[in-house]
Amino acid sequence: MAWPDLAEVFRSRALIFMLAKRQIRGRYAQAALGIFWALIQPVSYMLVLNLFFALTAHFPSRAVPYPLFLLSGLLLYQFFVKCVNEGAGSLTGNEALLGKIFLPRLIFPIVPIAVASIDLAVSMSLFIILYFIFGFMFPLKAILAIGVLAVFFVLALGMAILLSALCAKYKDLRLALPTITQLLFFSSPIVYDVTLVPEKYWLIWGLNPLVGLIPALRWCVFDGVEPPSLALFGMSVAIALIVLVVGLFYFHRVERDLVDAL
Repeated sequence: MAWPDLAEVFRSRALIFMLAKRQIRGRYAQAALGIFWALIQPVSYMLVLNLFFALTAHFPSRAVPYPLFLLSGLLLYQFFVKCVNEGAGSLTGNEALLGKIFLPRLIFPIVPIAVASIDLAVSMSLFIILYFIFGFMFPLKAILAIGVLAVFFVLALGMAILLSALCAKYKDLRLALPTITQLLFFSSPIVYDVTLVPEKYWLIWGLNPLVGLIPALRWCVFDGVEPPSLALFGMSVAIALIVLVVGLFYFHRVERDLVDAL
């Protein structure tokens, strides 16, 4: 099995940082609020969904106030969607650069992960502030959230790498992504608790890797939340690793033909 030259990618980390910095500046330089626009989307979603579901559907959030329950899921979902959407278009968006100079092409789907990570860090600061306002204190098990977030990063990176190569060859796939990510939202335990879905459906439901990761993160940072299903979390870890391995293998396989495909 052939692999990309990961050592060469690592040596290009300064270039990855420069491209990510340029993309962040280009996105927020002319905005009065700058990077704080990264807060607008999760906050607006949280307010609207909290108003609708808290008043109508009464989805249980157990020991967690519903706004925090929502925000904890929305932040991870929106990070993942940003990585998927921007990673998918990372090669087509840099078509001119790819054809002019030689550099590791694998860095292009990595840059959106770095940019989305900055947005996630800003959004997480809001979550932490609200966390303390609601009177919570981080339990000792919160340290395990680092492992859950690491799985999220592996999954997002694998999807970005795989989709960047697929979308370069199959342009229609990029058009289908908004529909896929919307379906992903409703099939993930973001606005509702995982216990609302009968266990007999968990084997199929667990093919969505967010199903195992979002409840796991909530359990890490909130006391009084039921432990996540080890089966669902195990499936999420396995899927994340498989996606990354397949993504790297497929990217390297089609890398030589990417310029022609674009």
